[in-house]
Amino acid sequence: MFKKISTKIKQALLQCQNEWEAAQIRFEMFHKIEPENVAWNNVATNYGFNSAAYLLALQQSLESNVQCRYIIVYENELPQGIAYFQLINLKDKHLNQILNSRYFESIYNRFNGQLAEINFNDKNSWLCICGNLFVSGPYGFVLQPNLQPLAKNIFQTMVQLVEASLPKSDKIFATVVKDLPQQNAMTSILQQMGFIDFAIDPDMILDVKKFGSYDTYIQAFTSKYRVRANSALQKLNDVTVCNMDAENLLRYSKPMATLLAQVIVQAPVHLASLKADYFHNLKCLMPDNFFVTGYFYNGQLVAFTSTILSDGILHAHLVGFEYSLNKKLGLYQNMLYQLVKEAITINACQLHLGRDAMEIKSTIGATPVTQKLFIKFGNSITHFILDSFTHFSQPKPWVMRQPFKTQNDFISNEVAN
Repeated sequence: MFKKISTKIKQALLQCQNEWEAAQIRFEMFHKIEPENVAWNNVATNYGFNSAAYLLALQQSLESNVQCRYIIVYENELPQGIAYFQLINLKDKHLNQILNSRYFESIYNRFNGQLAEINFNDKNSWLCICGNLFVSGPYGFVLQPNLQPLAKNIFQTMVQLVEASLPKSDKIFATVVKDLPQQNAMTSILQQMGFIDFAIDPDMILDVKKFGSYDTYIQAFTSKYRVRANSALQKLNDVTVCNMDAENLLRYSKPMATLLAQVIVQAPVHLASLKADYFHNLKCLMPDNFFVTGYFYNGQLVAFTSTILSDGILHAHLVGFEYSLNKKLGLYQNMLYQLVKEAITINACQLHLGRDAMEIKSTIGATPVTQKLFIKFGNSITHFILDSFTHFSQPKPWVMRQPFKTQNDFISNEVAN
C-alpha cells in the first residue's frame, strides 16, 4: 500500500516539475539552515520566528525525534516564498503521552479510557507540522503576492517534497498547519485540500503604542485593577529582577529548563522538548532582538521570561516559574506586568502574549485574536474517524476581563496629564 502511495507521490512530483519548469519556478529543499542564508532571509521577516538566525538556534536545540525541512520557492531565480516544516517522530509514543487528559477530557471520555491503547510503535510514523511547535503564530509558510494565485499548487508541491524526503518504510500520520488567523488566505486553500480545521485557544495581544509610559498604562486601569497591580508588585519586594546575558543563560541553563518543564506539563499537547542550551543559542545568534529577564529569590532563579522583537512587535516567548512560590511572590502576574513594561520601554507597537492563560492575560489588557489549526491524516480511514473527534476539542470557556477605564475616561486622563 505504502509503495503505491510513494509511487504516486513521485509521479505527481515529476508532473509538477514539468509544469514548474515551464513557469520558471523551482523549489530548493534542505535539512539544515545557516544564518547567512540570503535567499531565505530575503523572504523571511528579519529577526522574527521565520528568520534564519532564529531557526538555526532552534535547530541546534531540537531533540533527536525532531527533523526539519526548509523549502525556498524561486521564480526566475528570485526567492519568492519559503516554508518551514517540523517532522516529529511518533514511534513508540502512546496517544495519552501526547494529549493532556485534563485539556482533552471530552475526547478521553468518548474513547471510554481506551486512548492509552493507541500507539505508533509499528514503524517510524511522523507528524508533519508546517510551522513551529514551540511558538504561537503562523510561521510556516510565506509567499510573495505575485505567487499567491499559485499558492495551492505551490503548497501541495512542498508537502509532496517533504513526504518524498522520508525513507520508503516511513509514513506520515498527519500533516498540520499551525495557528492561522481566521482571515488568512490559506484557509480556503487548505479546506479545498481536505484539511480539517478546528478552533484553538486565541493569541492574546496588547496594543501598547497608545501608552507613552508604564505609569500611563497603570493609570489607564480602573481602581480595582490598579490595586491589583500594586498589590502584585509589593509581593515582589524580596525578588531581584534583572536582564540575563549570554553568560548567565549558559550558567542557568539547567535551572531554566527545570522551570520551563513546570509550565510545559500544563500544555494541551506535548510532542517534543528543547535542549537546555536553547536560550543561550538564541542570545548568541540574536543578541539585539532576544531578551531574557530573570527573577531571583534567596539567590535562586525562580522565574524567567523570554521575548523576541520583530518588526516593532514584542513576542513573549517561553517562560518558566516555580509554581510553589507563585502565590507567595505573585510571580506570573508580575511577569506579565514586566513584559508590558519591556514592550513600552522599547517602543514596541504590540505585545503578543501567546495562547495560554487567557483570562489572567486579559486582566492586564490583552485581547484575543482567534486562530485555527488545520490537520489532514495520512490514512483516509483514520481521517474519517478522527474528523468527528476534532469537534470535541473546542477551547475551554474563559472569562474576558476589562481592566481599563472607558475610552472617554482614558482620553480625559491623558489630556489632564
